[in-house]
Amino acid sequence: MNIPYGPLLVVEDVPNVLDLLAITLRFEGYPVITARNGKETLEQKYADHAH
Repeated sequence: MNIPYGPLLVVEDVPNVLDLLAITLRFEGYPVITARNGKETLEQKYADHAH
């Protein structure tokens, strides 16, 4: 699978649901970054995720 854009940012405040979403997406071949709340979301958005 060729992903043309950067990683997916998954935001969820329920830890088990966040893990399930991230694991499922990674299993399907998507790069995933997770956040548990709005503050983490903004931190992830502005973090440098260049490879």
